[in-house]
Amino acid sequence: MSFVFITSFFNSQVDLESEAMVNIRKWRAIGVNLWIALCFGFLPTSALADEVTLIGEVNDNYQIVVDKQIFDVTNNSAGDDLVINYVGRKVKVTGSIKEINGVKIITVKSFDAVID
Repeated sequence: MSFVFITSFFNSQVDLESEAMVNIRKWRAIGVNLWIALCFGFLPTSALADEVTLIGEVNDNYQIVVDKQIFDVTNNSAGDDLVINYVGRKVKVTGSIKEINGVKIITVKSFDAVID
């Protein structure tokens, strides 16, 4: 009788430890998945945007006009060079576009002046 009691006592301890390990693994998996979701959720949209090429004219409002569509240019080294040094000129711009509150914004990666 005492042997059965001792055996059942150890089996219940093993069951408790197994259940605890399952819970730990479950919470660890939930935590890892949550962390991954948060990381991808806070990525800037420009990092996920496709690269496009536009041909248009740079105006004096730090914008590119393409077929009557206006694209604001983000502040980065290529964009600043474009809107400061190529005002009034036709350019071929490669970059990524995002839209915020109806305003189209291009992050310039590279550009070339277009000779008519």
